[in-house]
Amino acid sequence: MPTVPAMPPSPTQDGPDLGLVLAAAASGDASAFETLYRRFAPVVHGIALARVGRAEADDVVQETFVALHRGLGRLRDPLALPGW
Repeated sequence: MPTVPAMPPSPTQDGPDLGLVLAAAASGDASAFETLYRRFAPVVHGIALARVGRAEADDVVQETFVALHRGLGRLRDPLALPGW
């Protein structure tokens, strides 16, 4: 009888950012959003620097997080935030 591989753990249970995303999206928790910003802003800034100048990179980070704040409630999979 063939063996069935074990299911990997559900990402919705194991994501360290899940609680932050849910808190920021569901109740507008400013502290949770600030934590997300502090965690992801350096990565967004680095990606922006690879594409635009230093002055523009700061604007890109700001625009990215404004868009995130506006759209966080529509995020279908909260664990997809890092990829977004």
